[in-house]
Amino acid sequence: MNSIFSAQEGYVTPKIDVRGVIFSNENILLVKERSDGKWTLPGGWTDVSLSASENVIREIKEETGYQVKVIRLLCLRLGKASSIS
Repeated sequence: MNSIFSAQEGYVTPKIDVRGVIFSNENILLVKERSDGKWTLPGGWTDVSLSASENVIREIKEETGYQVKVIRLLCLRLGKASSIS
């Protein structure tokens, strides 16, 4: 367990990830992750001082340049990370 978390940089905070879905007609906006080059929904790690909606708005602005409005929460998923046993 120490080896997993000792590689994490920054403050000791909960690691909560938020994502936003942006629809345009029949299309969904995807961005390429810097870490692995795979396509994903825009988003990232939350700041603990912001709400989930505020974090999604901030992440989408940072990654796409779009100013968005959050309409609803689509999914909240809790589960064990696959790399932690």
